[in-house]
Amino acid sequence: MTINVMKEGERLYENDGHRRSRQRIRNVNCEEVRSKWISSSTSNDEKLNQLVVELEHLGVEATAFPADILNNGQLGLAFAAIKEKYGFIDVLEYSPVPSIGTSAATLEVTEENALYQFQFHVLGAITSIRQVLPNMLEKQSGVLLFTTGGAAIYPVPMMVSVGIAMSGLRNYILNLNSELKDKGIYAGYLSIGIWMQSNHHLRYNSGIDHQKGSRF
Repeated sequence: MTINVMKEGERLYENDGHRRSRQRIRNVNCEEVRSKWISSSTSNDEKLNQLVVELEHLGVEATAFPADILNNGQLGLAFAAIKEKYGFIDVLEYSPVPSIGTSAATLEVTEENALYQFQFHVLGAITSIRQVLPNMLEKQSGVLLFTTGGAAIYPVPMMVSVGIAMSGLRNYILNLNSELKDKGIYAGYLSIGIWMQSNHHLRYNSGIDHQKGSRF
């Protein structure tokens, strides 16, 4: 089984990769490269390579495919490389997390910062889905998984620009699942109740399911 994981953030990568390694599946990571959050593509490659080594030590085959989630051309090349190496992608998992500095509060929302979050959460997801869905429809098999924070569901005044985009993604995925469920393909959405802090301690909120919970 080939799983394509699309994320930003070392600790999130580590948790997902290590959990999947215990299931003995092949984990294919595609991480966005944004100089805004990472000093250079070289340093990002080093982080990805380190995670690949850690996963291989746990007995799981892993490969890193760096790409900018806001760059359709780079995403296309990354997916082409994944398909060339592994063939059919069984599962797409999409849950990149934008820098907190890119979010805008209620009275600070502009066309520009709202559009950025929409491109990040929604258009990046649509581009990724279109890279895998035709083959899934042909095979009548596949899983599309998406995770956002609670701002998609609950009012979070300090993250309104993010919430606008996340709620749009949530709406799209729920409709997508309704369209695909009779075609052998599952599209799932999850909001996670978690705050991630600099010391990697986690604070959870209650009520985590496909429509409730929060990862602000």
